Amino acid sequence: MSLIIASRTDGTGSRLISLMNAMYLAKILNKQVKFTWKNYIPFTKDSDTNNFRKVENDNVSILGLCVESHTEIFSKNFIDKYFLESINGSIFRIDDKVYTNFDLFLKELKFNKYDYISAPLIDLSTRIFKDIDDLEYRKYMQNIWNDIEFSESVKKIVIEQSKPV
Repeated sequence: MSLIIASRTDGTGSRLISLMNAMYLAKILNKQVKFTWKNYIPFTKDSDTNNFRKVENDNVSILGLCVESHTEIFSKNFIDKYFLESINGSIFRIDDKVYTNFDLFLKELKFNKYDYISAPLIDLSTRIFKDIDDLEYRKYMQNIWNDIEFSESVKKIVIEQSKPV
């Protein structure tokens, strides 16, 4: 039985979109979903020559690509439920594929056994599965966003950014 995984190693936004796509695929395929989260902080006090990351009095100001630990982003409950420490097995990647209908994807999965199905960053409804209703997909993605259990510090940021200007 394949797991749906989100295992990107680039920026936070890309990882979150991939995670949301993984949760979408897991729902429609009735499979488990997991995510990996390699720590990647390229801009530190000592290595940031472009001044993208500044640390003063234990406060961090960030501009640009920076990924904090998964424990800083998600709640403990979310991590316990979905985090995967490492990937051991075969991976089916759908990043570069296009299916005219979802049934073709299901047939490919049936004939090729993989331990993991890797969720892509790109839009599933317009770029990969041509028969998924785009409006329905976007509504579902909105619900997935609301279901992600963020850490308290990230929740505060989301609330603050949701306020009208």
